[in-house]
Amino acid sequence: MEPKESVNGLKQVVLSTTLYTFGNKQSPRTPRQGKDIAVENNQVQPTQPPTGASTFADIDSAPLTGHYHRLEKNTLLPEGLDVIADGRDVGGPHSPTHHTIYPNRKMLFTEFVDKFLNSGWVYVGKKELK
Repeated sequence: MEPKESVNGLKQVVLSTTLYTFGNKQSPRTPRQGKDIAVENNQVQPTQPPTGASTFADIDSAPLTGHYHRLEKNTLLPEGLDVIADGRDVGGPHSPTHHTIYPNRKMLFTEFVDKFLNSGWVYVGKKELK
């Protein structure tokens, strides 16, 4: 992902690939505290390895079914969010094409969730079992 400086000098990231995530028809599922993202005292921060919201570059590689949403390539993520490819296809521990959207600075968990949900996701449809 390409870093880009915003007007106020804070780091923002431009997506280099289209990403997909699951949820319901209305919105993506929020990251789960303690399962998807490490939360301490209602705050999140960068971790190693990064924890956050799961997304996929290829919807067919996702081991999930259900309603899903798309975030287009070249989308500017909100300040405070970053993304890393961490699927098995790039040597990571997750399913192929998996990417994690994670906080790149300390923030309230609710701020992270708000930024993730308001990144520009567009409802695409429903993935069924094959």
